[in-house]
Amino acid sequence: MADVQRRWFKQLDNTAAQQVKSAKSNPTGNLRLSRESAAIDHTVYFRDDFFGGLPWTPSEGKDSEQEVVIGFRTWIDGNDFEVQELRVSHDPARISGQGNVSTILHWGVLAPELRATNYMSLYISLERTTNGEYNPVISQAPRGDYMV
Repeated sequence: MADVQRRWFKQLDNTAAQQVKSAKSNPTGNLRLSRESAAIDHTVYFRDDFFGGLPWTPSEGKDSEQEVVIGFRTWIDGNDFEVQELRVSHDPARISGQGNVSTILHWGVLAPELRATNYMSLYISLERTTNGEYNPVISQAPRGDYMV
């Protein structure tokens, strides 16, 4: 088993957990990769470091957005969802001079599971291993400290 090289985590709020606040709301379908308490510049860290070296390509119809599809070995609350291909997008235009989130993980095939079960207040830990695997793990607590 490979060692964890990078780790980032955040506690899931209703938006990240795909739980809407009212019947008039729609789930976002994504996870905003924000700074949280990590010592990072989140506006470039995920694109250049955490997912750096991957084959980013321009997003169709979006001038400044790039994307990459990654096979993530996924666990949600102790259940193994095996490898799921999820899209990550990065767009510097999202920052808008306010330090907003520029990189987003799109839940894709996992969105129905997240909508069906309330995982609010659990943690999502994103890990990159020394052998280049990516693991999102939703669990009761972070899987360890930030590793940037």
